[in-house]
Amino acid sequence: MDTASAITAVSRYEAALERAMAYLSAATVIAMMLLTTADVVLRYTLNRPIQDSFELSQFMLVGLVFLGIPYLQSIRGHVTVEFITNRLSATTRRFWGIVGHAIGLFAFAVVTWRTAYFAWQAWETGDFTMGIIQYPLWPAKSVIPLGTGLLCIRLMLDIVQDSTMLWAGRHKDAAGTLPLST
Repeated sequence: MDTASAITAVSRYEAALERAMAYLSAATVIAMMLLTTADVVLRYTLNRPIQDSFELSQFMLVGLVFLGIPYLQSIRGHVTVEFITNRLSATTRRFWGIVGHAIGLFAFAVVTWRTAYFAWQAWETGDFTMGIIQYPLWPAKSVIPLGTGLLCIRLMLDIVQDSTMLWAGRHKDAAGTLPLST
């Protein structure tokens, strides 16, 4: 298997994982809405709120954010400031995009490494919340390195794709737009 085929295969599997995690993130939003609605209704109608619903919402918020990050990067949907970059040539814009991806890769690799360590510690020590219901912390702590780890893979793929396009002199994607200016 040559390098291009390997990158294509990794990219295909990564895209499938990103979509699955994005759907899971969307399902988390729905679960948070249902939990919050049920808590409010039960609190004000029956004076019986759902125990530790706030803690559960916090756990779900972690999943909501970190499960969706890789997909958002795959569609290049993160917020960008284009005040200066719009004034640059397409080649220069792509170059600085690669630099930005490399910086992000380094930063999120560190985040992945450290949060994986903390998740493992929570698993080994049996760390849990201090509320009425004692929830284990390792599931929520494990979502962070999962999401940031997949983000690191996506950033590596973006660096390879953008570098290839830069070296080939192509500055536009298949849709004819500059991906870095979205």
